[in-house]
Amino acid sequence: MILEYLDDAYPDPPLLPADPAGRALARHWEAWADDILFPRIWELIEGGFYPAVSGAEAARFEAATTAVAQLHAILDAHLEGR
Repeated sequence: MILEYLDDAYPDPPLLPADPAGRALARHWEAWADDILFPRIWELIEGGFYPAVSGAEAARFEAATTAVAQLHAILDAHLEGR
């Protein structure tokens, strides 16, 4: 994973927490972003960030926009709970 490579290659300042539980949690959120969040963001990027006027492209853009907002809410809730 990119985060682990950067932490190993450039250890100062550390990107990952020193404790095992914190490191595991950081890896969890990185994997979540890679597997869940970023694919939906790519849908917006591929669509040019602008919704189509109508049809399937408009529906796909709306679904991706809604999904990204929901995923950001999940991440925000986690970060606020820290």
